[in-house]
Amino acid sequence: MPLDWTEAITDVPDKGLERVRQATAAECAIVGEDIGLLGCTRIAARYRVQARGKDRYMLVGTVEADVTQECVVTVEPVEAHMKFPIEVAFVPDAEALAGDLVDPFANVEYESIENGRLAVGRVITEELASRLDPYPRRPESEFDWKDTADAGKSGPFAALEKLKRPT
Repeated sequence: MPLDWTEAITDVPDKGLERVRQATAAECAIVGEDIGLLGCTRIAARYRVQARGKDRYMLVGTVEADVTQECVVTVEPVEAHMKFPIEVAFVPDAEALAGDLVDPFANVEYESIENGRLAVGRVITEELASRLDPYPRRPESEFDWKDTADAGKSGPFAALEKLKRPT
């Protein structure tokens, strides 16, 4: 796991546990490679873990990251600063909970408690990966490609015309 940020449930006091964490350069590099980035220079998280009944814990916080992706047009680096909230409920068995009725309007993910530990680093890494721009693009880049073989024909059926068999 790139970010080995876990919290033992035995370390969560009744009033809750607050953390401010900063990934090391090595952790950022591993996360960047793991999720397919050109680079990752910063991952910082501020979060609170609060007990919510028997064997249930709520993780709420904010994550910031500085990442570099590849432009889909020019293949040049595209830098981005990301800031997003996280809200996850840790329960003994998240898969069993999937069959239960949960509030469909709640914006809460469910994760399993693993051996008495909350995998905060894994959650942050997955959230970061899911929030990346799927089509990063440099502001000045333009996709301006033309097929010279079809110079005389255009339109959606021009390519189909080539496939047509002679009768």
